[in-house]
Amino acid sequence: MTTETLLKLLAAPLRWLPDWVSNIPALQRHIHARARAVGVNVAPDAFIHFGATFEGKGGVTVGHGAYVGRGAHLRSSWNWDAHGESRTWMAGDIVLGPQSRVDSRVHVLPGTHVPQGGHLRTDLDGHSLRQPQANPDNTPLAKLSVRTPVFALGTGRSGTQAMAKAVNALPLWTARHEGFPWLNALGAMKARGELTQDEIVALMQRRWGTFFSPTDFTVDSDQRFYNLLPEVHRVFPKAKFLLVIRPLSKFVASAAAMGWYAEDDRHDHRWSHYRPTPPSIDPPSPGIRPQVQRLVWYWQHVNGAILDFFENINPDQTCVVWLGSSEFEQKSAAFCNLDHLQIPPSNTSKHRRLHKFVLGEEELDSCAQVQSAFIQRHNLHNPPSSTT
Repeated sequence: MTTETLLKLLAAPLRWLPDWVSNIPALQRHIHARARAVGVNVAPDAFIHFGATFEGKGGVTVGHGAYVGRGAHLRSSWNWDAHGESRTWMAGDIVLGPQSRVDSRVHVLPGTHVPQGGHLRTDLDGHSLRQPQANPDNTPLAKLSVRTPVFALGTGRSGTQAMAKAVNALPLWTARHEGFPWLNALGAMKARGELTQDEIVALMQRRWGTFFSPTDFTVDSDQRFYNLLPEVHRVFPKAKFLLVIRPLSKFVASAAAMGWYAEDDRHDHRWSHYRPTPPSIDPPSPGIRPQVQRLVWYWQHVNGAILDFFENINPDQTCVVWLGSSEFEQKSAAFCNLDHLQIPPSNTSKHRRLHKFVLGEEELDSCAQVQSAFIQRHNLHNPPSSTT
């Protein structure tokens, strides 16, 4: 009988057994892994009871030495626009500071930030802590300016998920893909002019200063970094930034198969909800579908913003690679100071059994022309013809 099967059989009693049972090291490792799988960034020395539950769509940070008791339920939400002016009260992420405590059967609502040593004994205790401020309690935060993480950047559908998975399998490394759902809201609020750079930096420090990573060597990949890079660089001035570019026509076909920028794109999904809005397409180009035009704009918008940011920092902290090129793994490994990096082929569209999206001749020609002009404008090397 496997450990997973045994835990499923014992799940019901484990939810109600005392703390010392959940505190068995092997069981805590399982509980932490289960929490990370639903959007929880948890410090390795935090205690979580087997019976605690999380909804991590908005992101949950659990600091060093924090305690989450039996039957506690932490619900974070990403949909900050769902309730108009009251969105900061109805949505947001959850932060449990170092040595904080959430007692049994306490329900923690979106937007709750518990300070260091804070104690939630009842549901009501959390109400006064549901606030959007960056660091309302002046809790001392971990110093992040000395950390040297690598941020893998791109448009999405560009291989960064497979890269994170490959790096995460290496000893001493932590790699996450889209591990911080609250970045969605920060990026959208910045684009709308609702937050200043100083406010965004403080909000990032509040979360990452509570807990960032269990290891010194860290790779974080996320398409939502693209318009937050100046703020990320202020928090981590020694960080490295790796841009993975997928050739335009390949990206468009892959993203279109996922439904990105389609007329019926799901706006209740956490990614599409905050997806940048392209200019109106009027009139549409003959032979080129509007969805394709919107994706071409997005590819230029995101990659262009990242490359513009690269112009303003130390070149030694930046690297650009083309997905599928012969140098992709070697160049990425060297930039991350890895001896080697083997990234297995990945096709999430195929795994999800999505219909293949085929570009027409006019669309392929348009992609080639746009990509060529983009390469010249940003002084990039041409991608090898074999890129995928």
